[in-house]
Amino acid sequence: MECKYKPGDKVRVRQDLHKFGSYKMVSGTMPGCNLRVSNSMCSYAGKIATVSDCGIAYVLEGFGGWAWSDEMLEPVKPLCCKSLL
Repeated sequence: MECKYKPGDKVRVRQDLHKFGSYKMVSGTMPGCNLRVSNSMCSYAGKIATVSDCGIAYVLEGFGGWAWSDEMLEPVKPLCCKSLL
């Protein structure tokens, strides 16, 4: 199964990430796999990252090498501004 987010996609770590919570991977090579949140991962809550790899879980650039699941992340919608001229 293909991953929900692809390398290069921008994602936001959920603001309400719970320490020691369990979040599922719903896509990728092992859908249904539960991943746990460590205390250190909670420091990234609400921050935007770039997906660098996906398989069993996501790897986010510059986010400590932790394994992230689909349920830990939210899509970042691109900003679109209209010209005032």
